[in-house]
Amino acid sequence: CHPVLAKWKMLFGCSLAHPTVMFRKASFGGVENMYPEDEEAEDHCCWLNQPLDCEYGNVADVVCYIRRHGVSRSATKAAALKLSSHRGVLRFLQRHCNIEVLQIEDIAVL
Repeated sequence: CHPVLAKWKMLFGCSLAHPTVMFRKASFGGVENMYPEDEEAEDHCCWLNQPLDCEYGNVADVVCYIRRHGVSRSATKAAALKLSSHRGVLRFLQRHCNIEVLQIEDIAVL
């Protein structure tokens, strides 16, 4: 997936499976709260916090299978994860698009 498309897709959900991501934290130098532990959707918020010139993307090959089950964190905390993701998208749009009038409810429509 092209880096521009990867960023665009982040507005609608986390398009990077965090168990498959590798990076050097030092490479992100100076990014405050790069991995916000206080957010339920910390991975999605992390990617949205990256500078616009930071490129990331997905490879076409399947490198990992993620097991889904009814008692996983994704299943049991689905509502909190969705709200956390919406907050991350709202912060991104406010920061990069100077859109101050958006509310969480507007992001939910996306």
